[in-house]
Amino acid sequence: MGVAYGEYVLRKLFKLQAIDMVFDIGANSGQYGFCLRKQIGYRGALRSYEPIPELAGGLRSATKADGNWTICQCALDEFGGEVDLNVMVGDQFSSLLRPSEPYRGRFFGQNAVKNVIKVDAVTLATAVAEAPAFSNGLLKLDTQGTELAIMRGGVEVLPRFVAIQMELGFHALYEGAGTFVSALDALDSWGYRLCALFPNNEGHFPHLIETDALFMRKDAIPDLK
Repeated sequence: MGVAYGEYVLRKLFKLQAIDMVFDIGANSGQYGFCLRKQIGYRGALRSYEPIPELAGGLRSATKADGNWTICQCALDEFGGEVDLNVMVGDQFSSLLRPSEPYRGRFFGQNAVKNVIKVDAVTLATAVAEAPAFSNGLLKLDTQGTELAIMRGGVEVLPRFVAIQMELGFHALYEGAGTFVSALDALDSWGYRLCALFPNNEGHFPHLIETDALFMRKDAIPDLK
């Protein structure tokens, strides 16, 4: 149900808005980008940001025939520079933040730090400045707790994105991660309205861990008919 509804929402979004750029921040192995290409049918500009060298290299090889898909081997953070990345046993859990004590080693051992590596980080403002010009961007954030920090590093360029898709956590899986409520408040103050919620995993019931959320810029939302 969650995947099907998520794809439905994205199809509606791309039909409603003339999306001409997607920033895929926290690309991992490219799952989101491949979904856009194969399930959603989006063929426009796509920039994936992944700091783990092996994953970025594999994704670059897998997408070399796609001239509209750019792979950037770096993290995004509120401030640029060299940062420590906690690479987890399950690489999809990797984060600039450390797992909080109650969730350290959870999820069948996947949320445990395997090693810590130095990676380059840029701000969202820098990433947008380095990208080709675009008018109606979609910003996707899946960075295990640092989503709000990333947006704070580019508040001035957020209006370039007509929509933002991000993970919202109901539990503090990482030390210093933003909360569901703080994310709603921040996005509202930046001019965005929550438009859809859909599960990104369904394997932890009755524990509601996190969800995917889609926000749209308030001035881009059509009137209710």
